[in-house]
Amino acid sequence: GYTDWFLPSELEMIELVNKIGPGQSGGTNSNGDSLINIANLNTSPTGPAAYWTSSENNSSPQNYAYKVFAGPIGNSFAGTSVSSWNKYETLNLRYIRAFS
Repeated sequence: GYTDWFLPSELEMIELVNKIGPGQSGGTNSNGDSLINIANLNTSPTGPAAYWTSSENNSSPQNYAYKVFAGPIGNSFAGTSVSSWNKYETLNLRYIRAFS
């Protein structure tokens, strides 16, 4: 297996959500399959649709890091939201490999 996986930064996670997550504008592959959310991010409005990033809060890096919310509001994707969160909270993790 690969050994170069890492936790994305706040900006990398936003890019992931918008390019291959629920924020993608759509389209289909050669088989006609939808390309929306091919990253398979949790987008449940009632479930844990927030993901940790490696970006820490500069005012208290030992206690707070940034999370990216990738879920919808109502029945439509509302874009990403970012907020500082206590590191002791349980949120989703999505490791990535380098991409361009």
